[in-house]
Formats: sequence, structure tokens, C-alpha cells
Amino acid sequence: ISDMKTWFEENRDDGKFAADVLNFHHYCCVWGSYGISPEEDGLKSKLADLVSYRDQYLPGKEIWLTEFGWDTHSSSPQRAVAHAEFNIYEVQAQWILRGYLAGLGAGIDRMTQYMLRDVNPNSNIQYDSSGLVGPKGDWSPKPSWYYVYTMKNRLGDFVFAGEQASGHPNVMVYKFIDPDSDNGAYVLWCPTSNGTTVNEYNLSLGSSPSNATQITMQDQDIDGIETSLNIQNGVVTVNISETPIFVMVDNIQ
Repeated sequence: ISDMKTWFEENRDDGKFAADVLNFHHYCCVWGSYGISPEEDGLKSKLADLVSYRDQYLPGKEIWLTEFGWDTHSSSPQRAVAHAEFNIYEVQAQWILRGYLAGLGAGIDRMTQYMLRDVNPNSNIQYDSSGLVGPKGDWSPKPSWYYVYTMKNRLGDFVFAGEQASGHPNVMVYKFIDPDSDNGAYVLWCPTSNGTTVNEYNLSLGSSPSNATQITMQDQDIDGIETSLNIQNGVVTVNISETPIFVMVDNIQ
């Protein structure tokens, strides 16, 4: 991008950068071997570096990540890696959600998971089994389809409001706000890939909501499973795993 910027400045009559969008592809992996999680790959930091460069040298340009994802064939060099109680399909679903969260945390403008459907679920070639659903003529949804659908349904109108200090090394907390109301959400997960759980974590809501509802990702469900939470002194207690959960609240601040 820096070389392109220099070329445009030296060769275009107006000296302007010729693109409206800075568009990238990135796959989290040990190249040629297997996929790794967004956190292990440092995806948020890598994207934040792009944002920093854009802000300094090309303000006003959007940053898009238009390919990222993981395969579900057990021999693909881009596969999600089954671990603990999670199979390869569940890990793919976890990592896709956490990939989107990394992009939000870094401040990029758009992300596109690659891709909607499998090319061939029986192929070990990288990206052939990276779909949210099966191949043409099949279209069977994977858990990742339902996880992403739930994120869209629950957070689709919200805006990212920042990371909240969790006070725990194995807990990430992101805050979202609905710009058209007082409603909001917290997204919590363990940024690990070894089956880590944190039970009875106390989440400070930082306001005085009257209602709090936990949304748990569920295969075959596009809205997740709702569980009412008991608010005590502005705090709710939840169990956290490597699958993100949403805590939906009213009157968020």
C-alpha cells in the first residue's frame, strides 16, 4: 500500500491514491499446516496496524477484509482444529465469530467470511470446505451458519462501543450499543483454543438495566437460546467458554 501511494504521488497528475478502499485477505493459520484462532494469530493487532497506517497516511479510505475463514475438512491445511469437547464444525463457528469480533475491535469497516458454501466438503484442498453451508445441490447449514445468523439477528443494528476490562486473563468483553435506543449488549468469550472455561464470572453492567438476557449459540437456531439473568447491584453472573455469548440489556450506558 505504501509503494502504491508513492507511485500514485509520482505518476498521477493529481497525485491522489487511486482506490477508495484498502482491501485485504488474511487467513489465520500455520501456513501449509493447520488453522489457528484469531487470537493466536494476533488478527486484531494486525488489522489495527492497517487502521493506524490508514489514519496517518490515507484518512477517509475504508479498510475491508474480504477473505478470512477456516475449513472443516480434517486434513485441510486451513482447517479449524477440534479440541476439548468441540468438533471441527463447532470450532469453525467459534473462530468465525471471534474473527468478526477481532475486526470490530481493530476498527476496520467491513469483513467478508470466505465463503457462503463449500466447494467440495470431501476435498482437503485449502478453502474447499470453508463454507457456512454445504456445496451446490446440498446447502446443508453448518453450526457456523447458525452462529453467524444469530450474531446478525442479535447485534445487527448495534454499533461497537469498545472493549471492557474483564479483570480476568481468560475473559474478553466487548460492548455494543443500539444507536436508536438505550438497549445494548455485551459479548463475552475465552480467547483460547484448549477448552478453557470461566464459571461464575461476574459481569459489571455499568448501568442500571432492568432486564438482562443471555444468548447462547445453538446449532439449528438462528436466534440462539435465551436465558433470563438475575441482576444484583448492576452485576450478572455467567459461565464463559470459547464460544461467545451475548448478554442483552436495556438502559446501557
